[in-house]
Amino acid sequence: SPSLTPTRNNVLRRYRSQVVRLRCEITGNPIPNYTWYKNDQPLTNTDNKRVNAKATTWGSRLKISDLEPGDSGSYTCKASNQFGKEETTGVLTVLN
Repeated sequence: SPSLTPTRNNVLRRYRSQVVRLRCEITGNPIPNYTWYKNDQPLTNTDNKRVNAKATTWGSRLKISDLEPGDSGSYTCKASNQFGKEETTGVLTVLN
């Protein structure tokens, strides 16, 4: 029975200039396509050099370097394959 399995939601707090890695632990067979969103806007690797998404064995990882308070927000990873869609959301707060 093919399925996509998300993990629980996360709340993360970091400080300015730190690095954060958001884990999207959704796996499936066939391997899903992953799309990251910040506050419901799609993120692409070209938007911002500090933001980088990469596929992993357990799903997808979004890394944000040199954090700024403006990076605070709700980050959602949506995964889909022909059998379905799943998503998981983490809330990031960047403090000064």
